[in-house]
Amino acid sequence: MRRIPAAPRPRTAALTSTAYTPRVLSSRIAEPCSPAVAGSSAAIGASARLRPSRRPAVRLGAVGAALAAALLLAGCADGADPGPTGTAAGAPTETAGAAAPEYVPGGTAEENKEYFDHVLEPVVAANPAAAPRDLVDALVDAGFDKSAMQVTAAETAIGLEPDMVIVAVMIAGDECLLGQRGTRGYSSSIQPVFSTGECLIGKPDPIDW
Repeated sequence: MRRIPAAPRPRTAALTSTAYTPRVLSSRIAEPCSPAVAGSSAAIGASARLRPSRRPAVRLGAVGAALAAALLLAGCADGADPGPTGTAAGAPTETAGAAAPEYVPGGTAEENKEYFDHVLEPVVAANPAAAPRDLVDALVDAGFDKSAMQVTAAETAIGLEPDMVIVAVMIAGDECLLGQRGTRGYSSSIQPVFSTGECLIGKPDPIDW
């Protein structure tokens, strides 16, 4: 009896399901705004454009990667050092102080008052209990005429130090510069000569030194 060979079984192509695994960005973060970050961001963007999308999820992942790369590059641009923005420093401007007043020989009391104060104020500031001689000597050293000066007593009638001392300089025979050392510090004024021809009332101390 002749054996009939069995019909060959049709070959079935082996179906292999290849699961698509999307790329995962490396967790290592390069130095911000460095060339390595910029290069990797460009590569991620190119990969997202060239790789064909097989699934909607993969497409969304590629778009997300491209968006992340764009944000990273934008952050680098925003954080770039703009460089120094200050204006160039020029030579320092020095404000010249007011010139010190000077004595005006033959000038009026008004013309010499500022210089008069300039001489006496430091004396009283250094010694609030400055004696009459201290004031007179300072004015003489500054150029005022000693013979035109008058000063109040260095002691009271009972031998105490006075609370107030006044020194006067007659100017041009009709005006007086008055400087006062008192409990409130130094003060000054310009007064006309009294009818007695003096700058002070009463009996001033003699300036005989």
